[in-house]
Amino acid sequence: MLEALAHLARTGWFSRVHIRGEASERVRVLIGARERLIRVRKELDTHVRGVLKIFGICIGPVGRADLRQVFRDKFAEAGQTDPAFRLMAGIFILIHWALCSAAEAMDEDLRIICAKAALPAA
Repeated sequence: MLEALAHLARTGWFSRVHIRGEASERVRVLIGARERLIRVRKELDTHVRGVLKIFGICIGPVGRADLRQVFRDKFAEAGQTDPAFRLMAGIFILIHWALCSAAEAMDEDLRIICAKAALPAA
């Protein structure tokens, strides 16, 4: 069996494959987790905006970080107008804040990891 594999390697049937190291896999996992947090936050933003829009309450887009608190504030205001919105706001605002905080923390951790990786070995 080994002889057959050696023959295939000599004849060029197989090419070299780069295998990522464990450290780079860990970074990829963190990047994927951060991406998922952001995707879930955006889905929550969209859901809330869609529900409120049905009742004539318009909240603008929530792209930048400084608008996320504005989004939560406007959602809390809408929660004061209706008991159903109040219940939804009470739960979703906490979840939205937690998702934003987790993504920001993950950002900072990734920046630190990247900065350490960019330093030349001493």
